[in-house]
Amino acid sequence: MNDHYIKINKCIDSSKTRSHFDACEKLISNFENLFCSKKCKNKKYTKGLIKNLIHRLSLAKNKFY
Repeated sequence: MNDHYIKINKCIDSSKTRSHFDACEKLISNFENLFCSKKCKNKKYTKGLIKNLIHRLSLAKNKFY
């Protein structure tokens, strides 16, 4: 899970165009689908990570728009 989280953070940090931001949104969505299933033991922790990623993405978008 940590590798995916780091990959998404790097995507957000390196994004400079709308298509890059869209790709990061898809990665976040995939992360949520992959790690927030009903069988997930750390669902609360994972939801916190997703919330953090969404916040970072919105800050990055505001910086460029």
